[in-house]
Amino acid sequence: MAALSYKDRLPDAYQHLAPAVPALPGPEAGLEVAAGEELLSAVWRTSSYLETVQWELDAAHESLRQAVQRAAHSGIGRGELLQAANMTSEELETALTEALPVYPAAY
Repeated sequence: MAALSYKDRLPDAYQHLAPAVPALPGPEAGLEVAAGEELLSAVWRTSSYLETVQWELDAAHESLRQAVQRAAHSGIGRGELLQAANMTSEELETALTEALPVYPAAY
């Protein structure tokens, strides 16, 4: 039985997020160089995709942290925040005590 690729292991709802990676080439003679270049290209594309997703995840975490802080400051209770944010008590405490990022003033 052939091994499943990483994309085949993704749930259907997330298939659109997987980058296009070419299938491994067959053992045909004379294709080693082209296959190597294609595989290296796939590594570059996938690495770039991963970095993009990491940036998006960082931005989403920051947005959630800010939303949790705003909700807490407006009087929303801890229990409601825990449920809505899908956080543990420790994660909520960290989100509530982290200072907002300070950006340099615009010129």
